[in-house]
Amino acid sequence: PSFGWGKKKPMLSEKNAMMTLPYMIDGEKVVTLSNACYLFMARKCGIVPASEAAAIDNEQVQMQVFDLRNDAIKACYNGGDKEAFAAAMPGYMGGAVTGYYAKLNGFLRQKGTPFFGGAEPLSGDFFAFEMIDMHSAIAKKIGVADPLDSCAELKAFFAAFKALPKMQGYFESEAYTLTFNSDEAAFY
Repeated sequence: PSFGWGKKKPMLSEKNAMMTLPYMIDGEKVVTLSNACYLFMARKCGIVPASEAAAIDNEQVQMQVFDLRNDAIKACYNGGDKEAFAAAMPGYMGGAVTGYYAKLNGFLRQKGTPFFGGAEPLSGDFFAFEMIDMHSAIAKKIGVADPLDSCAELKAFFAAFKALPKMQGYFESEAYTLTFNSDEAAFY
């Protein structure tokens, strides 16, 4: 990748043998792997579940979204073949993504809360928002229906997250306009 990952990885691996992307550095700590990074940041920011039930809900959502993320990696990182990507996307968006969204939508409906763990967002909500935002951008880019449009509760979650006052600085910043993962994804 253009950010020099090949040169950074050996040095970082000396501090954490499980080194991969993404990673975070906090003083002497080097944290790697998506879910570990989300959970680490949540603890650092005080975004922790208030009860065991909220923790279980948060963990389930985080792992469900991680499955969606893994399918997205398979679909988007195909060696940069934009034609193959465009051909596969309608089936992916209408199949796998729709299935994940139905589960997440149903979970929100069962909970009756704006966020997956309750009234306030937890780490799973941040991950869900990121994946929904990315898939909405893909749908727009390739000209297919956004699966979010058929999921009322999930769409309300997305809008509630985007309206969070503490997130406005991010949404208004240049950081929000950066690529979702890596410019190696076929849809960039």
